[in-house]
Amino acid sequence: MARLPDTEAVIRFWFDELTPAPWFRKVLELDGEIAARFGELLAALASGIGHRLEVPWRAFL
Repeated sequence: MARLPDTEAVIRFWFDELTPAPWFRKVLELDGEIAARFGELLAALASGIGHRLEVPWRAFL
C-alpha cells in the first residue's frame, strides 16, 4: 500500500493552504482536490484499517 497522508498533511491543507471562505460552502473544485489528496486515506479509515496506520486513526477525529 502507498503511504497515506498523515494528520499533519490534512491539518496543513485545511488550515494553511485554504482560507476559511470555502469551509462552509459547496465548492466542487475543492471537493475534487480533497478527494484526490485524501480520498485514499478516507477509504482506508472507512475500511477499518485504522489500527494499522502509523498515526492512530483517532488522531483524525
